[in-house]
Amino acid sequence: MANVSQPMPIDRTVTLAQISDFADVVTDYATELGDQILTPRPRQSAPMFTTGEIAELCGLTR
Repeated sequence: MANVSQPMPIDRTVTLAQISDFADVVTDYATELGDQILTPRPRQSAPMFTTGEIAELCGLTR
């Protein structure tokens, strides 16, 4: 029979200070992400006409 050793136990303890630090990082990330998501982005641009084009569209002459 093969000699099988037990794996080292994993220390899964977390301090309150580590949780607090992590919460600060996540809060900053979530704030930045929210700002990016909620930033308005124009999907269309307004048409640009010259004064002469507007006058022509309205049937006016200069």
